[in-house]
Amino acid sequence: MWASDLATAPVEGWLASVYQSAKASFDRQRWAYQWFAAFSGASDGEGAFAAWELVEACSDERWAFDNRRPTWEVQMSWPYGVRSHYRLSWKDVQKRIKDEKEELKKTYLWTDLPLENQWPRRH
Repeated sequence: MWASDLATAPVEGWLASVYQSAKASFDRQRWAYQWFAAFSGASDGEGAFAAWELVEACSDERWAFDNRRPTWEVQMSWPYGVRSHYRLSWKDVQKRIKDEKEELKKTYLWTDLPLENQWPRRH
């Protein structure tokens, strides 16, 4: 869809802002998959750590929902450092996703809501 229908961005206005935010969100999710594959295939702890930090930075609720946690057998096939880092860092990903979700609740289509006029002021 990004290659065909949404290949060109709107020039200006709120629709351009929404387009840029949606495209950035889509790209972050795609990068999270890419970095998780690099993490899963890492043969050393340093490579795994670097890839996981990028997974954590890019992940969102869609990634966590789509990317089921690897089975015990799959995790046991990973080197010890990779496996340990994954188990110890999963809570960090969940916290980041929760924090991002709370921030998105304050927006509509990635634009700030005028919260002060949503309910009449009572004096």
